[in-house]
Amino acid sequence: MKGFEFLMEQKMKILKDFEKNKDKYFRGIKKVAEKYKGKAFIFGSFLRKGDFMGGSDVDILFFSPLLDKNRELKWRILRELKEIVNENPRFEFHVVNSKEFKIYTTFLKMRKEL
Repeated sequence: MKGFEFLMEQKMKILKDFEKNKDKYFRGIKKVAEKYKGKAFIFGSFLRKGDFMGGSDVDILFFSPLLDKNRELKWRILRELKEIVNENPRFEFHVVNSKEFKIYTTFLKMRKEL
């Protein structure tokens, strides 16, 4: 039972961190997007009323045209984003170039720009 209690304690820490810091995290993500001449959007269950549960992640679509010519930049951006959110595992980042962005936006009907 101690393992289960530990997992629940960790999950509660993650949830509390997200609730306390989400606005700060969203502002930080937007600043990274601006730094790389891109945009960031929230999509998925976080935006759908009633769908965002305790175990849900927060999907972030991060687009930068700079990735069109430099794919290795993706890993630097991803590292910066993870640092901004303090490695909070609730965030799932989708870092994409122009071509991938068009594909995502074709299928994502509900998204909100940060």
